Amino acid sequence: MLKFLGMFLTGYGLMHAVFYYQIRCLLQNAPIIHTFVIFFLLSMVCGPVITFWLEKFKHFPLTRTMAWAVFSWMGFFSLAFIAALTIFITKFIFGLVQDLGVIPLVSWPEKSVVGIMLGGCLFLTVYGFFESGKIRKERVVVHTPCLQTERETIKIVQISDLHLGLLSRMSNIKSLVDMVDQEEPDLIVSTGDFLESSNDYLKKYQSVLRRLEAKWGKYAIVGNHETYVGVRHAVRFLEDLGFVVLRNEGLCLSGLLNIVALDDLSVSNLAKEGSLLRSVPSDNFTIYLKHRPVVPESTLGLFDLQLSGHTHKGQIFPYQFFIEPRYPYLHGLFDLGRGSWLYTSRGAGCWGPPIRLLSPPELTVIELKPRRS
Repeated sequence: MLKFLGMFLTGYGLMHAVFYYQIRCLLQNAPIIHTFVIFFLLSMVCGPVITFWLEKFKHFPLTRTMAWAVFSWMGFFSLAFIAALTIFITKFIFGLVQDLGVIPLVSWPEKSVVGIMLGGCLFLTVYGFFESGKIRKERVVVHTPCLQTERETIKIVQISDLHLGLLSRMSNIKSLVDMVDQEEPDLIVSTGDFLESSNDYLKKYQSVLRRLEAKWGKYAIVGNHETYVGVRHAVRFLEDLGFVVLRNEGLCLSGLLNIVALDDLSVSNLAKEGSLLRSVPSDNFTIYLKHRPVVPESTLGLFDLQLSGHTHKGQIFPYQFFIEPRYPYLHGLFDLGRGSWLYTSRGAGCWGPPIRLLSPPELTVIELKPRRS
């Protein structure tokens, strides 16, 4: 944890230093203004750590207020830093080209450019806040010969990355539950990161979330954020909502489907994945619940459909371009070959900043249909 905090504070601090360097032109020469701005930026750098500390002491009103300030700033800053870095690089290249005499010397309207940058980022932050509150329903249809049933469709609802925490909005939770109710699913699955906090503050959402119902029940797995808040607490919370929490195990459901689940704790244990997938009847359609969209080649053919999340599709544009090299299966449905498919959800909630930009939250409805010969 100390190593992580050190890396976070160093990296986040350097990003703020670049930002301060870029906006200096807007500040007057008065030292008091520069001092105030530097103090504010340092406070925002340390803000996530302070919020985490306050949460441990259960100062809910103060913690929630602090969280909204710190993480709203983080959302704005996520955009402003990219813009500031782009301006910095553009100025450098432009100046270099001018020094070489390739183009005539022109003045750089620095204050105007930086002012427009900040205004544009503020607008996008406000837009991103409203986008994060509009959950979209994504439908995925999978035809398979493995499904031996007379029914035309088996409907599965996937909820991923809800990140239920201090910044969750009751209106979003109610909207999500209402959307699930409308579908009348056969099965509900949560593919990790359901929780963002370990405090009693979240109990107010329980009565709403208990309304989630499905004919064959609802199942959940452990994501990386469940490990951060405490696996025991997370499992207990999910079970109180009526979820069956599957931990590195498989089961056969209604004689039609296999559900295999892997803890995020075991994401690097490739041997466990293979043996786990082989532990269920191979003739049934196998749904593999795995938080991260990582697929070892050795597991191909051992499952029919892997359901994952974790990536949020970057959550805030253009950060998906930084995430995609690590997680190529960033979002959507992928044919992996050997009869295996993967669907990666954008997630229903937000990590950190309470905004989404060009990556709206989603509720996924998967329809399994038998392929007739």
